[in-house]
Amino acid sequence: MKVTLNWLKEFVDFDLAPRDLADRLTHAGLEVESVQAVGDLPDSVVTVKILKMEKHPNADRLTLCQVSLGGETREIVCGAKNMKEGDVVALAQPGTVLPDGKKIERSTIRGATSEGMLCSEKELGFSPEAEGLMILPPSMPLGRPLAEALKIKDTVFEINVTPNRSDCLSVLGVAREIASLTGARFKPLEPSPPSGSFSLKGELKVELKEAGLCPRYTARVVKGVRIGPSPFWVQERLKHAGIRSINNIVDATNYAMLETGQPLHAFDSAKIAQGTIRIERAQGDEPFQTLDEIERKLNHEDLVIADPEKRLAIAGVMGGLHSGVTEATHTLVLESAYFDPASVRRTSKKLGLSTESSYRFERGVDPNGVRAASDRLAQLIVEWAGGELSKEVIDEGQKSFEGKKVTLRRARLHTLLGVDFKGDEVESALSRLQFIPKRKNDEAWDCVIPTARGDITREVDLVEEVARVLGYGNIPALPPPLSLQEAKEHDRNPSETKIRHLLAGRGFSEAIHYSFCSEKEITRAGLSTQELIRLSNPLSEEMEVMRPSLIPSLLVSVQSNLARQNQNLRLYEIRSVYRKEGEKVKEPLFLAFALEGLRFSRHWAQPKDSVDFFDGKGLIEAIWRLCGLPDFELAAGASPFLHPGLSARLFMGGETVGDFGALHPAVADRFEIESPVVAGELNLSKLFSLSLATPRFESLPRFPSVERDLTLIAAEDLPGEAVILKIRGLNFPWIREVKLFDVYRGPQIGQGKKALTYAIRYQDYEKTLTDLEVNQRHTELVEKLKTLLPIEWR
Repeated sequence: MKVTLNWLKEFVDFDLAPRDLADRLTHAGLEVESVQAVGDLPDSVVTVKILKMEKHPNADRLTLCQVSLGGETREIVCGAKNMKEGDVVALAQPGTVLPDGKKIERSTIRGATSEGMLCSEKELGFSPEAEGLMILPPSMPLGRPLAEALKIKDTVFEINVTPNRSDCLSVLGVAREIASLTGARFKPLEPSPPSGSFSLKGELKVELKEAGLCPRYTARVVKGVRIGPSPFWVQERLKHAGIRSINNIVDATNYAMLETGQPLHAFDSAKIAQGTIRIERAQGDEPFQTLDEIERKLNHEDLVIADPEKRLAIAGVMGGLHSGVTEATHTLVLESAYFDPASVRRTSKKLGLSTESSYRFERGVDPNGVRAASDRLAQLIVEWAGGELSKEVIDEGQKSFEGKKVTLRRARLHTLLGVDFKGDEVESALSRLQFIPKRKNDEAWDCVIPTARGDITREVDLVEEVARVLGYGNIPALPPPLSLQEAKEHDRNPSETKIRHLLAGRGFSEAIHYSFCSEKEITRAGLSTQELIRLSNPLSEEMEVMRPSLIPSLLVSVQSNLARQNQNLRLYEIRSVYRKEGEKVKEPLFLAFALEGLRFSRHWAQPKDSVDFFDGKGLIEAIWRLCGLPDFELAAGASPFLHPGLSARLFMGGETVGDFGALHPAVADRFEIESPVVAGELNLSKLFSLSLATPRFESLPRFPSVERDLTLIAAEDLPGEAVILKIRGLNFPWIREVKLFDVYRGPQIGQGKKALTYAIRYQDYEKTLTDLEVNQRHTELVEKLKTLLPIEWR
């Protein structure tokens, strides 16, 4: 939002310097991003009238001009051709330095003396191009500094207005805010359009068919307008506000909108069939060409302004190409309405069409300001374009809206701010905000909130407003009050925080993504797009569905980091995913991780091995130990984003709890990842529910353990983990630990086979085991395994 100092001062009296005002607004929550002086022409550029023009005796293309400053005359040599005697123009006197750096001196041109230079808009910095001198209004006082005469010397503030403060998307709103912060007198806008001269009976009719989407709609007619340029000062003010001047009618609608915050629209009356305006929904897939000459598709969710034959505008967003004002327009229909914010936002986002109007409507305008804004627009159009107004203003729908009633308790104010403001101070702040406070007693105030302040709905909102107005700097820094509470039973499930600490300790960085993603990302990751939870009103195509998995977003982050030469990545994310289970939507907590590149940082003393399946497995085992979980089971084959031969699925109690392994080559190609990546995803909600209820303590064993190696010959497709699971399932006494420590393949054992060597630790907690006892138990174990698995003992 851009607003100028002079415009603000039309509605509030204050003497703050521009930088001081910017600081005051920023400290109160309206961040001023920039302060820029504009129209700062030297005072030596003055207004003059051309009294006499003669051809230069020594140059065919030059003219000798005698100009008047009001009390004296000057001789000027000029090369322009668009002026005539009697025109008021701008003169840069000797010594002037123009905005482009050019210095004007008294000079002799082809034998004639020139005491300055008559200027174009380009030379004055008003326009990038100009075909001749800048011709000023004939009523302009002579000999006055041009910046003063045109009222263009100003300061522009660019304010970052937060979405909740739609009331400050206007000059009046910011001026009202300045008045509340400084205590200065606020001067409300009091439009005074001329009296109407003709009746609307038989001229115009409004049919409001969708009062839910348009609670209020007003219309009036102006006849006999003359389309042309706006006054120069209006063009400059609009330019500083970031809006290009079009003509006096369009400029009037934009000017009134910027001033009041109420979007407005002018229709060419001749293009409204049967003099009837209808506010209704579009039907089906309707094509509609907007003012920007683009054809858009409308459906039943979109509110339109129409006549009995065609659509005139998309309500609250943009007018139609064939109903707009042109140079041939002489009769206008002026629209000022209140449209449902959700409806405007839905249509704007669906069409990808954001305008100054939709930006304000979707954040909420003041429904009680609709008529005043219409009056202001009518006043400006008659002043700038002439014409006569209708006697009536058609006003359909709800005529007035009541403000919310919210109570502020002094005790609540003290609890949240930590300071006990005086009652009179609080009441003064509420009054300056125009909240009409009524003191219930010494401890509370009942407030009626203006309808322009749709962001004030709760007591805590009033607390924030009082803090803003009285000044955050006046709230002392105090330690928060402490109170002792009975300790609650500790949650024995492993916490999310502990897992984060484990990952951080292993060099992982947390990736944070939106809860939405695109269907394209899910497809790139090889995941199913069935049963996706789609957003009915997505912010963009990149955020059209709720994430069913964390992996696609994490791979996008890997891709982005690698493109920026960030290598040897360790990334993780812990967030909920969104999945359908029947008619319900579940939001389980998941952990996703990705390891990329080398196992160790590049160093002369470290091997240059790339990450592989076992790096992922080691991380899984560390999480299992941290969580105190029962042993997991592994099975070959996993999610589509993983390599089918280098990945595994995790099971606990027969339930799938996760997948991990090397990234599938096809997925890596789609994400343009060339280096090795190990990725995985764990269902933390399930893991937490399966963690041991009570940690178990075991004392250190008093008797030594004995290790025996076990080498088995098995088919290539037998997982090494399967042998470990079988041994654990036998529940043989004394067996405390089983580890696979060697895998051998070679001609000695035959093609399609492998040798698996395990270390088995035997230990009795009651006595020292003898070699004979261990050998007997070891033999029993092997014989049992031979009956359960297709193996040979070596």
